[in-house]
Amino acid sequence: MKKTLLLTLLLILGMSIPIHAQSKKDYIVRAAINAGWTIKTGKTPNAYPLYYKDYLYNVKQGFAADANVQFNINNMFVIGLHYDYFRKSHSMPLFQTTEDGNTLSWSINNTYTHDFIAFSLGIQKIDGKSRYMIQYMIGLMNYKEDGNYSPYNKWLTNYSVGHCLGHGMMAGYDYMLNEHTAIGIEVTYCIGNITKLNQQGHLDNLNELVSETIYLNDPISLSRISPKAGLRYYF
Repeated sequence: MKKTLLLTLLLILGMSIPIHAQSKKDYIVRAAINAGWTIKTGKTPNAYPLYYKDYLYNVKQGFAADANVQFNINNMFVIGLHYDYFRKSHSMPLFQTTEDGNTLSWSINNTYTHDFIAFSLGIQKIDGKSRYMIQYMIGLMNYKEDGNYSPYNKWLTNYSVGHCLGHGMMAGYDYMLNEHTAIGIEVTYCIGNITKLNQQGHLDNLNELVSETIYLNDPISLSRISPKAGLRYYF
C-alpha cells in the first residue's frame, strides 16, 4: 500500500512536469503551524498487566501540534518537511488485594511523548482562494516514557526511549485570506512500531542509576490520527 501510493505520486510528478514547467508558480514556499487533537489507534501490548492497560486508556488521546514547510515545484507537486508532536500525562491511584487479605496501594504517574520528523511528498490543487493537498510522509518516530512506573521492571523511577521508521498521510485544505495569509485544516495519520527500548531507572538506591536495553516481543504501536487547524503563510 505504501509503495503503491509513493509510485502513484511519482507518476503524477512525471506527467505534470512537462505540462506545468512553463507555468508561473502561485507561491514558492508555504509555512504552516497547527494545533488540535490526537487519538492513538494502536493496540496495547498483550504482555502488559491488566491494571496498566486500564491506565493507558487515559493517555490514548490529547493535545497535539505540528509545523511544516512545503516547497511548490510546479503548482501541482510539492515536497516538504513535517514535524508532529504529541504529549500526554496522567496520574491514577491503584489498589490490589493480596492473597492474605491485605490491600496494597500505589499510583502511576507517567508522561508519554511522541515526535515524528518526516520528509513529505504530495500533490495539490489550487482553485482560487481554495487550496487542497494530500501528502505522504516518511521519517523518524521518537517515543519516550518518563515517570514512576514501567511494565517491565520494579524500578522506583523510569525513563524509556525508543525510535523507529514512521510513515504517514496528511490531507489538508487552506482558504486564502489575502495574497499571503491563509487559515486551514488538516488530518494526519501516522504509523510506527517500537521494538526496542533503552531504559534508565533507580532501584532501592535512588543514587544508583541502572540502564538496560529491552527488546520487545510485543511492539508498542505509535499509530494515531490527528485532526488539526492553524495558520499558513505563503511566500
